[in-house]
Amino acid sequence: MKPVVLYDGNCVFCRRWVARFQKRTGDRVDYRPSPDPHPVTLQLIEPDGTVRTGAAAAFRALTYGERNWGWWLYTRLPEFATVSEWIYRLIARARSCG
Repeated sequence: MKPVVLYDGNCVFCRRWVARFQKRTGDRVDYRPSPDPHPVTLQLIEPDGTVRTGAAAAFRALTYGERNWGWWLYTRLPEFATVSEWIYRLIARARSCG
């Protein structure tokens, strides 16, 4: 089983970022539009059942590719995690979907 990223398939901004992520992770991660008609955040479901959301999901998903510095920083520097989640929420609220 592969990790699965669920994203807002109706959001142009989200689809662009997912395309970038796909280039980095290749076929090691499945990307699927969320079944929720109005998803609030990116979700990563890992093979062991762990679910991550927001910036944590984004950084962790990228560890399945070649670059994982973001996840390393996220898990080792609480300030980096806090700021990352704040920026994620800021962008999520401001994005134009549809």
